[in-house]
Amino acid sequence: ARNIGALTATQTFSDFVGIADPNDYYRFNLSNTSNFSLALAGLSADANVQLLNASGNVVASSSNGGSTAENISSILAAGTYYVSVYPNGSVNTNYSLSLGATAIPDNAGNTLTTARNIGALTATQTFSDFVGSTDTNDYYRFNLSNTSNVSLALNNLTANADVQILDFSGAVIATSATVGSGAETLTSTLNAGTYYVRIYPFDGSVNTNYNFSLGATILDNAGNTLPTARNIGALSSTQTFNDFVGSTDTNDYYRFDISNPSTVNLALNGMIANADVQLLNSTGGVIASSTAAGSNPDNIISILTPGTYYVRVYPFDGNNNTGYNLSLGATIYDGAGNTLPTARNIGVLAANQTFSDFVGSIDTNDYYSFSLNNPSNFTLALNGMTANGNVQLLDTAGSVVASSTVSGSIPERISSTLDTGIYYVRVYPFSATDNTNYNLTLGAAVV
Repeated sequence: ARNIGALTATQTFSDFVGIADPNDYYRFNLSNTSNFSLALAGLSADANVQLLNASGNVVASSSNGGSTAENISSILAAGTYYVSVYPNGSVNTNYSLSLGATAIPDNAGNTLTTARNIGALTATQTFSDFVGSTDTNDYYRFNLSNTSNVSLALNNLTANADVQILDFSGAVIATSATVGSGAETLTSTLNAGTYYVRIYPFDGSVNTNYNFSLGATILDNAGNTLPTARNIGALSSTQTFNDFVGSTDTNDYYRFDISNPSTVNLALNGMIANADVQLLNSTGGVIASSTAAGSNPDNIISILTPGTYYVRVYPFDGNNNTGYNLSLGATIYDGAGNTLPTARNIGVLAANQTFSDFVGSIDTNDYYSFSLNNPSNFTLALNGMTANGNVQLLDTAGSVVASSTVSGSIPERISSTLDTGIYYVRVYPFSATDNTNYNLTLGAAVV
Protein backbone atom coordinates (compact mmCIF):
# COMPACT_ATOMS: atom_id res chain seq x y z
CA ALA A 1 0.00 0.00 0.00
CA ARG A 2 1.07 3.54 -0.66
CA ASN A 3 1.98 4.92 2.78
CA ILE A 4 0.46 8.36 3.27
CA GLY A 5 1.64 8.51 6.87
CA ALA A 6 -0.20 10.59 9.46
CA LEU A 7 -3.44 11.82 7.91
CA THR A 8 -4.54 15.31 8.95
CA ALA A 9 -5.33 17.85 6.23
CA THR A 10 -7.03 16.62 3.07
CA GLN A 11 -4.75 14.98 0.54
CA THR A 12 -5.64 14.08 -3.07
CA PHE A 13 -4.22 11.30 -5.26
CA SER A 14 -4.80 10.58 -8.95
CA ASP A 15 -4.37 7.09 -10.37
CA PHE A 16 -5.93 4.29 -12.41
CA VAL A 17 -7.66 0.93 -11.81
CA GLY A 18 -8.85 -1.56 -14.39
CA ILE A 19 -8.24 -4.92 -15.95
CA ALA A 20 -4.48 -4.64 -15.68
CA ASP A 21 -4.52 -3.00 -12.20
CA PRO A 22 -7.46 -4.38 -10.21
CA ASN A 23 -6.48 -2.93 -6.78
CA ASP A 24 -4.95 0.27 -5.48
CA TYR A 25 -4.16 0.39 -1.75
CA TYR A 26 -3.33 3.40 0.41
CA ARG A 27 -2.23 3.26 4.03
CA PHE A 28 -2.61 6.03 6.64
CA ASN A 29 -2.32 6.55 10.38
CA LEU A 30 -4.45 8.49 12.87
CA SER A 31 -2.90 9.60 16.13
CA ASN A 32 -6.25 10.75 17.57
CA THR A 33 -9.88 9.81 17.27
CA SER A 34 -10.91 11.69 14.12
CA ASN A 35 -13.69 12.52 11.70
CA PHE A 36 -12.54 10.79 8.50
CA SER A 37 -13.80 11.65 5.03
CA LEU A 38 -13.12 10.06 1.64
CA ALA A 39 -14.18 11.06 -1.88
CA LEU A 40 -13.55 9.05 -5.04
CA ALA A 41 -14.36 11.14 -8.11
CA GLY A 42 -13.29 11.79 -11.73
CA LEU A 43 -14.49 8.33 -12.80
CA SER A 44 -15.13 7.34 -16.40
CA ALA A 45 -16.39 3.89 -15.45
CA ASP A 46 -17.66 2.10 -12.35
CA ALA A 47 -15.12 1.91 -9.52
CA ASN A 48 -15.75 1.29 -5.81
CA VAL A 49 -13.90 1.94 -2.59
CA GLN A 50 -13.45 0.34 0.82
CA LEU A 51 -12.06 1.55 4.15
CA LEU A 52 -10.18 -1.22 5.98
CA ASN A 53 -8.75 -1.52 9.49
CA ALA A 54 -5.21 -2.59 10.35
CA SER A 55 -6.20 -6.26 9.95
CA GLY A 56 -7.67 -5.68 6.50
CA ASN A 57 -11.28 -6.01 7.64
CA VAL A 58 -13.84 -3.73 5.99
CA VAL A 59 -14.87 -0.79 8.17
CA ALA A 60 -17.00 0.99 5.53
CA SER A 61 -17.52 0.89 1.77
CA SER A 62 -19.14 2.81 -1.07
CA SER A 63 -20.31 1.12 -4.29
CA ASN A 64 -22.47 3.50 -6.31
CA GLY A 65 -23.31 2.43 -9.85
CA GLY A 66 -21.65 3.69 -13.00
CA SER A 67 -19.31 6.64 -12.85
CA THR A 68 -21.09 8.21 -9.85
CA ALA A 69 -18.66 9.47 -7.24
CA GLU A 70 -18.10 7.39 -4.09
CA ASN A 71 -18.01 8.85 -0.56
CA ILE A 72 -17.29 7.55 2.93
CA SER A 73 -17.53 9.48 6.21
CA SER A 74 -16.71 7.81 9.50
CA ILE A 75 -15.46 8.44 13.03
CA LEU A 76 -12.24 6.47 13.45
CA ALA A 77 -10.21 5.71 16.55
CA ALA A 78 -6.47 6.26 16.56
CA GLY A 79 -4.64 3.55 14.58
CA THR A 80 -3.64 2.33 11.13
CA TYR A 81 -6.11 2.08 8.23
CA TYR A 82 -6.17 1.23 4.52
CA VAL A 83 -8.20 2.40 1.53
CA SER A 84 -8.84 0.02 -1.35
CA VAL A 85 -9.90 1.34 -4.77
CA TYR A 86 -11.01 -1.27 -7.32
CA PRO A 87 -13.02 -1.53 -10.59
CA ASN A 88 -16.46 -3.05 -10.70
CA GLY A 89 -15.92 -5.77 -13.27
CA SER A 90 -13.96 -5.55 -16.51
CA VAL A 91 -13.74 -1.77 -16.74
CA ASN A 92 -10.91 0.76 -16.76
CA THR A 93 -11.00 4.21 -15.21
CA ASN A 94 -8.85 6.98 -13.91
CA TYR A 95 -9.82 8.40 -10.55
CA SER A 96 -9.17 11.20 -8.06
CA LEU A 97 -9.05 10.08 -4.42
CA SER A 98 -9.30 12.66 -1.62
CA LEU A 99 -8.67 11.66 2.01
CA GLY A 100 -8.93 13.87 5.06
CA ALA A 101 -9.14 13.61 8.85
CA THR A 102 -9.93 16.11 11.57
CA ALA A 103 -8.95 15.16 15.09
CA ILE A 104 -11.83 15.14 17.59
CA PRO A 105 -10.63 16.79 20.80
CA ASP A 106 -11.56 15.24 24.14
CA ASN A 107 -12.50 18.24 26.23
CA ALA A 108 -14.41 16.23 28.84
CA GLY A 109 -12.66 14.17 31.49
CA ASN A 110 -13.03 10.41 31.56
CA THR A 111 -13.56 10.08 35.34
CA LEU A 112 -15.35 12.00 38.08
CA THR A 113 -12.06 13.44 39.35
CA THR A 114 -11.03 14.67 35.88
CA ALA A 115 -14.50 15.87 34.85
CA ARG A 116 -14.69 19.06 32.84
CA ASN A 117 -15.64 21.74 35.36
CA ILE A 118 -18.44 23.93 34.04
CA GLY A 119 -18.60 25.80 37.35
CA ALA A 120 -21.77 27.56 38.52
CA LEU A 121 -24.59 26.56 36.16
CA THR A 122 -27.14 29.23 35.24
CA ALA A 123 -27.76 30.07 31.58
CA THR A 124 -27.69 27.21 29.08
CA GLN A 125 -24.23 26.15 27.90
CA THR A 126 -23.46 23.90 24.93
CA PHE A 127 -20.53 21.52 24.38
CA SER A 128 -19.45 19.33 21.46
CA ASP A 129 -17.41 16.17 21.88
CA PHE A 130 -17.16 12.45 21.14
CA VAL A 131 -17.70 9.10 22.86
CA GLY A 132 -17.01 5.63 21.54
CA SER A 133 -14.70 2.66 21.67
CA THR A 134 -11.64 4.78 22.50
CA ASP A 135 -13.43 7.24 24.82
CA THR A 136 -16.08 5.39 26.78
CA ASN A 137 -17.00 8.13 29.26
CA ASP A 138 -17.25 11.91 29.15
CA TYR A 139 -17.83 13.62 32.51
CA TYR A 140 -18.92 17.19 33.19
CA ARG A 141 -19.10 18.78 36.64
CA PHE A 142 -21.36 21.68 37.61
CA ASN A 143 -22.48 23.52 40.73
CA LEU A 144 -25.87 24.89 41.78
CA SER A 145 -26.01 27.66 44.36
CA ASN A 146 -29.82 27.45 44.57
CA THR A 147 -32.44 24.77 44.19
CA SER A 148 -32.98 24.74 40.42
CA ASN A 149 -34.75 23.08 37.52
CA VAL A 150 -31.95 21.53 35.47
CA SER A 151 -32.51 20.69 31.80
CA LEU A 152 -30.18 18.61 29.63
CA ALA A 153 -30.22 17.71 25.95
CA LEU A 154 -27.88 15.34 24.07
CA ASN A 155 -28.35 15.40 20.31
CA ASN A 156 -26.73 15.33 16.84
CA LEU A 157 -25.80 11.69 17.49
CA THR A 158 -24.81 9.31 14.73
CA ALA A 159 -24.96 6.24 16.98
CA ASN A 160 -26.51 5.27 20.30
CA ALA A 161 -25.19 7.24 23.27
CA ASP A 162 -26.86 7.73 26.65
CA VAL A 163 -26.61 10.24 29.49
CA GLN A 164 -26.89 10.34 33.28
CA ILE A 165 -27.03 12.99 36.00
CA LEU A 166 -25.00 11.99 39.06
CA ASP A 167 -24.80 13.40 42.59
CA PHE A 168 -21.56 14.48 44.28
CA SER A 169 -20.70 10.89 45.21
CA GLY A 170 -21.33 9.60 41.69
CA ALA A 171 -24.69 7.98 42.46
CA VAL A 172 -27.15 8.08 39.56
CA ILE A 173 -30.02 10.59 39.97
CA ALA A 174 -31.54 10.30 36.48
CA THR A 175 -30.85 8.49 33.18
CA SER A 176 -31.95 8.92 29.56
CA ALA A 177 -31.40 5.92 27.29
CA THR A 178 -33.31 6.49 24.06
CA VAL A 179 -32.88 3.73 21.48
CA GLY A 180 -30.57 4.38 18.55
CA SER A 181 -29.34 7.85 17.60
CA GLY A 182 -32.44 9.61 18.94
CA ALA A 183 -31.86 12.66 21.13
CA GLU A 184 -31.60 12.22 24.90
CA THR A 185 -33.27 14.69 27.29
CA LEU A 186 -33.45 14.99 31.07
CA THR A 187 -35.10 17.47 33.41
CA SER A 188 -34.63 17.34 37.16
CA THR A 189 -35.16 19.56 40.20
CA LEU A 190 -31.90 19.62 42.17
CA ASN A 191 -30.96 21.22 45.46
CA ALA A 192 -27.90 23.43 45.77
CA GLY A 193 -24.72 21.37 45.50
CA THR A 194 -22.25 19.74 43.10
CA TYR A 195 -23.36 17.36 40.35
CA TYR A 196 -21.96 15.48 37.35
CA VAL A 197 -23.17 14.56 33.88
CA ARG A 198 -21.93 11.32 32.35
CA ILE A 199 -22.18 10.72 28.56
CA TYR A 200 -21.32 7.26 27.29
CA PRO A 201 -21.84 4.98 24.25
CA PHE A 202 -24.54 2.34 24.44
CA ASP A 203 -21.85 -0.29 23.90
CA GLY A 204 -18.16 -0.32 23.13
CA SER A 205 -18.62 -0.83 19.39
CA VAL A 206 -20.36 2.47 18.59
CA ASN A 207 -18.72 5.85 18.02
CA THR A 208 -20.49 9.18 17.83
CA ASN A 209 -19.98 12.89 18.03
CA TYR A 210 -22.51 14.77 20.10
CA ASN A 211 -23.78 18.20 21.07
CA PHE A 212 -24.61 18.55 24.74
CA SER A 213 -26.67 21.41 26.24
CA LEU A 214 -27.08 22.02 29.96
CA GLY A 215 -28.94 24.81 31.75
CA ALA A 216 -30.54 25.67 35.10
CA THR A 217 -33.24 28.06 36.29
CA ILE A 218 -33.77 28.82 39.97
CA LEU A 219 -36.87 27.15 41.35
CA ASP A 220 -39.40 29.52 42.90
CA ASN A 221 -42.88 28.07 43.04
CA ALA A 222 -43.87 30.03 46.14
CA GLY A 223 -44.86 33.70 46.04
CA ASN A 224 -42.68 36.30 47.69
CA THR A 225 -45.50 38.27 49.35
CA LEU A 226 -48.83 37.48 51.04
CA PRO A 227 -50.87 38.53 47.97
CA THR A 228 -48.77 36.30 45.68
CA ALA A 229 -48.53 33.34 48.08
CA ARG A 230 -48.77 29.87 46.57
CA ASN A 231 -52.37 28.82 47.20
CA ILE A 232 -52.55 25.28 48.53
CA GLY A 233 -56.32 25.52 49.04
CA ALA A 234 -58.13 23.47 51.67
CA LEU A 235 -55.52 21.75 53.83
CA SER A 236 -56.19 18.19 55.02
CA SER A 237 -53.77 15.35 54.25
CA THR A 238 -50.08 16.16 54.36
CA GLN A 239 -48.62 17.87 51.31
CA THR A 240 -44.91 18.44 50.61
CA PHE A 241 -43.29 21.26 48.64
CA ASN A 242 -39.69 21.68 47.49
CA ASP A 243 -38.24 25.13 46.95
CA PHE A 244 -35.41 27.54 47.77
CA VAL A 245 -34.77 30.64 49.89
CA GLY A 246 -31.65 32.75 50.09
CA SER A 247 -30.03 35.97 49.01
CA THR A 248 -32.00 36.08 45.73
CA ASP A 249 -35.32 34.85 47.19
CA THR A 250 -35.76 36.08 50.76
CA ASN A 251 -39.36 34.98 51.36
CA ASP A 252 -41.53 32.07 50.26
CA TYR A 253 -45.22 32.31 51.19
CA TYR A 254 -47.84 29.55 51.11
CA ARG A 255 -51.57 30.08 51.69
CA PHE A 256 -54.00 27.46 52.97
CA ASP A 257 -57.56 27.25 54.27
CA ILE A 258 -58.98 25.39 57.28
CA SER A 259 -62.69 24.57 57.23
CA ASN A 260 -62.84 22.91 60.67
CA PRO A 261 -60.87 23.37 63.89
CA SER A 262 -57.72 21.41 63.14
CA THR A 263 -54.33 20.48 64.42
CA VAL A 264 -51.89 21.78 61.82
CA ASN A 265 -48.49 20.09 61.64
CA LEU A 266 -45.66 21.86 59.79
CA ALA A 267 -42.16 20.51 59.13
CA LEU A 268 -39.29 22.30 57.37
CA ASN A 269 -36.26 20.12 56.57
CA GLY A 270 -33.80 19.06 53.86
CA MET A 271 -31.78 22.26 54.32
CA ILE A 272 -28.05 22.87 53.90
CA ALA A 273 -28.11 26.29 55.60
CA ASN A 274 -30.21 28.03 58.23
CA ALA A 275 -33.81 28.75 57.21
CA ASP A 276 -36.72 29.43 59.54
CA VAL A 277 -40.50 29.30 59.32
CA GLN A 278 -43.54 31.16 60.61
CA LEU A 279 -47.26 30.38 60.75
CA LEU A 280 -49.31 33.52 60.04
CA ASN A 281 -52.98 34.47 60.32
CA SER A 282 -55.05 35.94 57.48
CA THR A 283 -53.63 39.43 58.02
CA GLY A 284 -50.01 38.28 58.25
CA GLY A 285 -49.78 38.32 62.05
CA VAL A 286 -47.43 35.71 63.51
CA ILE A 287 -49.21 32.84 65.26
CA ALA A 288 -46.15 30.65 65.81
CA SER A 289 -42.57 30.37 64.59
CA SER A 290 -39.65 27.94 64.60
CA THR A 291 -36.05 29.13 64.44
CA ALA A 292 -33.88 26.06 64.95
CA ALA A 293 -30.17 26.77 64.59
CA GLY A 294 -28.20 25.87 61.48
CA SER A 295 -29.68 23.37 59.06
CA ASN A 296 -31.65 21.60 61.81
CA PRO A 297 -35.32 20.90 60.98
CA ASP A 298 -38.02 23.36 62.06
CA ASN A 299 -41.41 22.21 63.32
CA ILE A 300 -44.67 23.91 64.30
CA ILE A 301 -47.79 22.25 65.69
CA SER A 302 -50.81 24.48 66.25
CA ILE A 303 -54.58 24.13 66.74
CA LEU A 304 -56.32 26.48 64.31
CA THR A 305 -59.92 27.56 63.92
CA PRO A 306 -61.49 27.73 60.44
CA GLY A 307 -60.03 30.47 58.27
CA THR A 308 -57.17 31.42 55.97
CA TYR A 309 -53.56 31.09 57.04
CA TYR A 310 -50.08 31.55 55.62
CA VAL A 311 -46.68 29.93 56.03
CA ARG A 312 -43.57 32.03 55.57
CA VAL A 313 -40.19 30.34 54.88
CA TYR A 314 -37.17 32.61 55.00
CA PRO A 315 -33.36 32.45 55.36
CA PHE A 316 -31.80 33.24 58.74
CA ASP A 317 -29.77 35.94 57.01
CA GLY A 318 -28.90 37.01 53.48
CA ASN A 319 -25.90 34.69 53.31
CA ASN A 320 -27.92 31.52 53.88
CA ASN A 321 -28.90 29.93 50.55
CA THR A 322 -30.70 26.62 50.82
CA GLY A 323 -33.23 24.35 49.25
CA TYR A 324 -35.88 22.97 51.57
CA ASN A 325 -38.74 20.52 51.93
CA LEU A 326 -41.91 21.93 53.49
CA SER A 327 -44.57 19.49 54.73
CA LEU A 328 -48.02 20.73 55.79
CA GLY A 329 -50.93 18.67 57.08
CA ALA A 330 -54.10 19.17 59.07
CA THR A 331 -56.29 16.81 61.11
CA ILE A 332 -59.64 17.89 62.48
CA TYR A 333 -59.36 18.72 66.16
CA ASP A 334 -61.92 17.22 68.56
CA GLY A 335 -61.01 17.77 72.19
CA ALA A 336 -64.36 16.51 73.49
CA GLY A 337 -65.73 12.98 73.23
CA ASN A 338 -68.72 12.24 71.02
CA THR A 339 -70.61 9.99 73.51
CA LEU A 340 -71.25 9.86 77.25
CA PRO A 341 -68.66 7.08 77.80
CA THR A 342 -66.00 9.07 75.88
CA ALA A 343 -66.86 12.46 77.37
CA ARG A 344 -63.98 14.79 78.18
CA ASN A 345 -63.46 14.46 81.93
CA ILE A 346 -63.05 17.81 83.61
CA GLY A 347 -62.90 16.31 87.10
CA VAL A 348 -64.22 18.16 90.15
CA LEU A 349 -65.72 21.45 88.98
CA ALA A 350 -65.05 24.50 91.12
CA ALA A 351 -63.54 27.67 89.59
CA ASN A 352 -64.53 28.60 86.04
CA GLN A 353 -62.93 26.60 83.25
CA THR A 354 -63.15 27.40 79.52
CA PHE A 355 -62.89 24.99 76.60
CA SER A 356 -62.72 25.75 72.86
CA ASP A 357 -63.89 23.28 70.26
CA PHE A 358 -66.15 22.72 67.26
CA VAL A 359 -69.49 21.08 66.42
CA GLY A 360 -71.14 20.64 63.05
CA SER A 361 -71.92 18.21 60.27
CA ILE A 362 -68.84 16.08 60.93
CA ASP A 363 -68.90 16.33 64.75
CA THR A 364 -72.51 16.38 65.93
CA ASN A 365 -71.92 16.00 69.66
CA ASP A 366 -69.33 17.17 72.16
CA TYR A 367 -69.64 15.75 75.68
CA TYR A 368 -67.96 16.97 78.88
CA SER A 369 -68.22 15.26 82.27
CA PHE A 370 -67.68 16.83 85.70
CA SER A 371 -68.35 15.99 89.30
CA LEU A 372 -69.55 18.02 92.31
CA ASN A 373 -68.46 17.10 95.85
CA ASN A 374 -71.03 19.43 97.38
CA PRO A 375 -74.39 20.93 96.40
CA SER A 376 -73.42 23.86 94.17
CA ASN A 377 -74.69 26.72 92.06
CA PHE A 378 -73.71 25.69 88.55
CA THR A 379 -73.21 28.16 85.67
CA LEU A 380 -72.62 27.53 81.97
CA ALA A 381 -71.94 29.91 79.08
CA LEU A 382 -71.63 28.90 75.42
CA ASN A 383 -70.44 31.68 73.12
CA GLY A 384 -67.98 32.60 70.36
CA MET A 385 -70.18 30.88 67.75
CA THR A 386 -70.63 31.66 64.07
CA ALA A 387 -73.69 29.43 63.63
CA ASN A 388 -76.45 28.02 65.83
CA GLY A 389 -75.11 25.77 68.58
CA ASN A 390 -77.15 24.56 71.55
CA VAL A 391 -76.32 23.05 74.93
CA GLN A 392 -77.75 20.63 77.49
CA LEU A 393 -76.95 19.77 81.11
CA LEU A 394 -77.40 16.03 81.75
CA ASP A 395 -77.43 13.93 84.91
CA THR A 396 -75.33 10.82 85.48
CA ALA A 397 -77.85 8.69 83.53
CA GLY A 398 -77.78 11.06 80.55
CA SER A 399 -81.22 12.58 81.23
CA VAL A 400 -81.67 16.26 80.47
CA VAL A 401 -81.56 18.49 83.58
CA ALA A 402 -81.58 21.82 81.72
CA SER A 403 -81.01 23.14 78.19
CA SER A 404 -80.49 26.33 76.25
CA THR A 405 -81.57 26.64 72.61
CA VAL A 406 -81.34 30.30 71.73
CA SER A 407 -81.60 30.82 67.96
CA GLY A 408 -78.68 31.79 65.75
CA SER A 409 -75.21 32.45 67.11
CA ILE A 410 -76.48 34.21 70.23
CA PRO A 411 -74.75 32.89 73.38
CA GLU A 412 -76.40 30.08 75.36
CA ARG A 413 -76.56 30.11 79.18
CA ILE A 414 -77.63 27.69 81.92
CA SER A 415 -77.75 28.33 85.68
CA SER A 416 -78.86 25.60 88.07
CA THR A 417 -78.44 24.42 91.67
CA LEU A 418 -77.12 20.87 91.57
CA ASP A 419 -76.68 18.16 94.16
CA THR A 420 -73.49 16.23 94.71
CA GLY A 421 -72.82 13.82 91.85
CA ILE A 422 -71.62 13.34 88.28
CA TYR A 423 -73.01 15.45 85.43
CA TYR A 424 -72.54 15.91 81.71
CA VAL A 425 -72.69 18.84 79.30
CA ARG A 426 -73.67 18.21 75.68
CA VAL A 427 -72.88 20.79 72.97
CA TYR A 428 -74.48 20.18 69.58
CA PRO A 429 -75.40 22.03 66.36
CA PHE A 430 -79.00 23.08 65.79
CA SER A 431 -78.93 21.43 62.36
CA ALA A 432 -76.49 19.55 60.14
CA THR A 433 -75.67 22.76 58.28
CA ASP A 434 -74.64 24.63 61.43
CA ASN A 435 -70.85 24.33 61.66
CA THR A 436 -69.33 26.45 64.38
CA ASN A 437 -66.48 26.87 66.79
CA TYR A 438 -67.44 27.65 70.35
CA ASN A 439 -66.13 28.60 73.75
CA LEU A 440 -67.67 26.73 76.69
CA THR A 441 -67.26 28.11 80.19
CA LEU A 442 -68.30 26.00 83.21
CA GLY A 443 -68.22 27.00 86.86
CA ALA A 444 -69.60 25.89 90.25
CA ALA A 445 -69.81 27.55 93.68
CA VAL A 446 -70.67 25.55 96.79
CA VAL A 447 -74.10 26.47 98.17
